[in-house]
Amino acid sequence: MTEDDRHTPSLMPESIGGYEPMHRIAVGGMSEVFRAQMPQAAGDDRAVVIKRLLNRLLGDPEYREMFDEESRLGLLIDSPNVVEVLDRGEDDGVPFLVLEYVFGVDLWQLGRWLVRNRRRLDVPLAVYIATEILAGVEAVHAVRDTEGNPLLAVHRDVSPSNVFLSVHGDVKLGDLGIARPLVRQNQRPIGRRSMRAKGKLGYLAPEQVAGATVDQRADIFAAAVVAVELLMGQPLFTGGTELAILLAIRDCDLSRFDRAALGLPRGLVSALRQALDPDPEERTASAKALREQLLPFAIGAQERLRDDLGAFVTEVIDSGEAATGTYDRTSLAATIEKSDPSIDPVVAELITPAIGPERGKRPVTPDPLAVGPSYVIDVAGTRHGPMPYAEVVRGIVQGRFGPAALVVKDEDTPLPLTARRELARHLPPSSRTPTQQESARLAATSESFALSTSFGMLHVLARAFIERETGLYLCEHGEVRKEVYVADGQPVYVTSNQASELLGEYLVATGVIDRPELDLALAVLPRFEGRLGDTLIGLGLVEPLLLVRHIANKVRDQLLSVFAWDGGTISFYRDAAAPESSFNLGLESWSILEDGAALRVDRGLSKQFLDAARERGVEKVSGRTDLPIVPSRFAAVLYALAQPCTLEELERHAGEAPRAHRALVVLAALGAVRVRRSPET
Repeated sequence: MTEDDRHTPSLMPESIGGYEPMHRIAVGGMSEVFRAQMPQAAGDDRAVVIKRLLNRLLGDPEYREMFDEESRLGLLIDSPNVVEVLDRGEDDGVPFLVLEYVFGVDLWQLGRWLVRNRRRLDVPLAVYIATEILAGVEAVHAVRDTEGNPLLAVHRDVSPSNVFLSVHGDVKLGDLGIARPLVRQNQRPIGRRSMRAKGKLGYLAPEQVAGATVDQRADIFAAAVVAVELLMGQPLFTGGTELAILLAIRDCDLSRFDRAALGLPRGLVSALRQALDPDPEERTASAKALREQLLPFAIGAQERLRDDLGAFVTEVIDSGEAATGTYDRTSLAATIEKSDPSIDPVVAELITPAIGPERGKRPVTPDPLAVGPSYVIDVAGTRHGPMPYAEVVRGIVQGRFGPAALVVKDEDTPLPLTARRELARHLPPSSRTPTQQESARLAATSESFALSTSFGMLHVLARAFIERETGLYLCEHGEVRKEVYVADGQPVYVTSNQASELLGEYLVATGVIDRPELDLALAVLPRFEGRLGDTLIGLGLVEPLLLVRHIANKVRDQLLSVFAWDGGTISFYRDAAAPESSFNLGLESWSILEDGAALRVDRGLSKQFLDAARERGVEKVSGRTDLPIVPSRFAAVLYALAQPCTLEELERHAGEAPRAHRALVVLAALGAVRVRRSPET
């Protein structure tokens, strides 16, 4: 037997570190799980669960570290609300964990059973489960090392499939596989793999989606999501795709909870809403605090609620719906190690080796022409093609094929491009045919102007910010065309006619995927209604969380590139809404204005203004009452301008010249400061 063949999931070991495996329960992306017997000095052997790292990951330091971290933390935690880690060791060089065996179901299984049987948990029982989960979270957060130092551990995967319910009514938080002490996780380098989504998508906190620093308050948010779903009997954050779910979390869309809250106690709703605050600084401070806020709503004796839960779990098991295998129906054994995210079935045959004799053969990549349209007929009647789907998309983005073009696949009847949903979504939003009434309204509210040489797009967005504009800025410079949508003064969406700024090209350029992977995704794009992001996720080529961050970076870069223009024209269409399929930037204007100013200063585009400021000095514009609240980094400059001063004085006050220049350019674009008319002070 070769080294690679040892300990593969197809082999049942006779012994693992002295424990006798009874049968294999699950094999996931990180480890395999067995039900086993622990020999006892007296009486019957004890049933346990053994989790063993997959052999192919033994040489991977990240997975090895995650596995070791789970065992270290587990052995330090002693709580009836956390699955107990009984032992750890190595067997023939392969690390394993021994965990307590919980006879019951997980919370996800219970929820599914309730939905199928049209049952609901009453408020006291739902709150009881939530408070028990929070007790487990509190135990994880309170863990200390062997010297008594707090580890500030973060679970990072508080979700229904990691909450185990026994027939006795126990509620236990499990799977510490991605839990990490705060100090260690913040020292971890950010790489392609470490950007993977940690935790189930529907239970990530907004700061996790945004890629910000994560601490214990992310677990509080996740626990609150679980509590809300127990009360509602349905998911809190939903969407047709994983991207839609992540965006709902990023925007903290609680509309579903708001509707359900009408039938819940006001104090309970208030406590959960605070725990779901998108700002960690405003969120409930600890699991203990949230638990204490919820306990008054777990009305009734704790023993009775515990018995009620045990009866529910027993009923689920007896129904047979919790069965996970021939020999085992326990939630912990079945769910402690999840398989990798499943591939969308519509394309599974393209990338998954066959089962049986054909297993291991190279996946079949489809011919793009067999999936995409073959010909495009433009408005002049010229027939283009045959061409792959990707080339048609590039032609649409670059403006070669407009809404009036016809698409022909094989020898089918030509269809308008707008009738092909997977293609029409790539049309620039402003070119999509509106109703006659809408066209007239947009024309009546439009205005055009040239970009100023000193401030360019900075002045445009500053004005939109102050006046809280909503609409479309159509930006044109030579052959380059970009559409910038704002809502209430905030930039929300950007499109471009530059092929290099297509999502796929951006992901290839940044090394997220390679060219063959992009070609595969483009080949099956029509099956995902033309949504490249959903296609990449469905094919398993990009993790959803990583993709959200890259899309946000791409759109941000598209917008910032307009700040570097030294000319061009702008047309503004007031009240024009971004398309429904748009990816909301989720950025605040101060950040965009500051980065845009930095770009213009670095490229010398604000040199004329700064030279005039150095020559004549700067003063604050009096009487401006329409400015938004200014962040402290800009307010300090305004404070320094209580009296007119020179640019050199502002540079000394800011501590460095570039910082003073950025702040001054932003404030000047907002109309809050100006160059003095004469050099006198």
